[in-house]
Amino acid sequence: MRIGIDIDGVISDFVTSFRKLVKEEYGVDFGYEDIQQHDLWKVLGLPKDETLQLVIKTFEYDLGVQPGAIEGLKALAKKHEIILVTARPVQAKQKTLEWLEKNDVSYQKIIFTNEGNKHCVEEENLEVIIDDHLEEISNWIGKTQKILVFNHPWNKSLNIKNHFRRVYSWENILEELN
Repeated sequence: MRIGIDIDGVISDFVTSFRKLVKEEYGVDFGYEDIQQHDLWKVLGLPKDETLQLVIKTFEYDLGVQPGAIEGLKALAKKHEIILVTARPVQAKQKTLEWLEKNDVSYQKIIFTNEGNKHCVEEENLEVIIDDHLEEISNWIGKTQKILVFNHPWNKSLNIKNHFRRVYSWENILEELN
């Protein structure tokens, strides 16, 4: 299978470093559960451009890895083709590549795209999508065989038509795909 996987929120633990940076810059401490939507500028009540600068600065940090992600990717890469599809800003491209290498992330290809446009890589013929952003997920409905949503407070929804499966860990991902 050709599997498309988002980086932040699925492989990397972006939120922990972002929260630390916000505390350093603004003296505000907020919890993981306080992030009830993907648009961080709305969560923080800051202008979009100011929030984007915080996001870019966060990539300078030593981002953590989601538990089980490295081992899970290694296991998947033995049987499947892994294509990373990320909406990270172009300013973070080099840091992203360095982070992937440093953390020994298994993948065959990486695609940088604009937020909300990950589905525009249809020519990749991805059979599975794993992401944590509901807007991105909704754009994939009907374009791929299986959609997995990596569970976070910012992506809660009812999913009444069962367009996707919710996963809570890399162990769940492996169960879904093996």
